Amino acid sequence: MKKGLLIWIIIAIVIIGIIAAYFLLPKPTYITPPPINNNESPSSDGNNVPANSATPTTPTSTAQTYNIEIKGFAFNPAKLEIKTGDTVIWTNKDSVKHTVTSDSGTELDSPLFGQGETYIHKFEISGAYEYHCTPHPSMEGRIIVS
Repeated sequence: MKKGLLIWIIIAIVIIGIIAAYFLLPKPTYITPPPINNNESPSSDGNNVPANSATPTTPTSTAQTYNIEIKGFAFNPAKLEIKTGDTVIWTNKDSVKHTVTSDSGTELDSPLFGQGETYIHKFEISGAYEYHCTPHPSMEGRIIVS
């Protein structure tokens, strides 16, 4: 009889702990992708970014949007040349979370973002921006803004 009561007490403690963790732990923050441009169609993988990451997605305006895919623990393309006022969208295709973090300064400072999520940054100042993934420092990239 005592053994059965002990099991029920342990089960109750576990359930109370799970409920407390649900309400007390911070909820994850998700980065929503930008709206679909009417001049492009969604890609086959469900993300609204073109498959060719090196070409701009808004060719009719002066400011361009470029896409960098994070896949296989690498930024692709790892080096990108853009103009002042252009925007870059990083899309995580890996099953682990990554960041986009400036090597020096604070220009690029994303939170951890998971598979299918994006980080978006508009470059307003010309220069070379070297960056990495904080949890995976061997992942490196460079944006050159002219």
